[in-house]
Amino acid sequence: MLASNTMQGQGDSQYDRHHGKKIIGPAFRKGLSQGLARNVVLRMLTWKFGPLAGSVIEKLQNASESDLLVWEQRLLKAQSLDEVFQP
Repeated sequence: MLASNTMQGQGDSQYDRHHGKKIIGPAFRKGLSQGLARNVVLRMLTWKFGPLAGSVIEKLQNASESDLLVWEQRLLKAQSLDEVFQP
């Protein structure tokens, strides 16, 4: 009965008092996954096209998960940043 042995922690996590473990919530996991995807796209763009302008980095930081997935696929064949970020 984990639910009776948990207390809400800060953010999206809970603490399991019985086992002394922090339980990661789904919103935290989604944010972590999106952050990893953002970093992968950032690294791949940098490897392929060199140092990125601040506007490109800002675009990545504000991107949705679905945008990141589209850009991941496009950058494999793209010859320019414009091709990656085309509407």
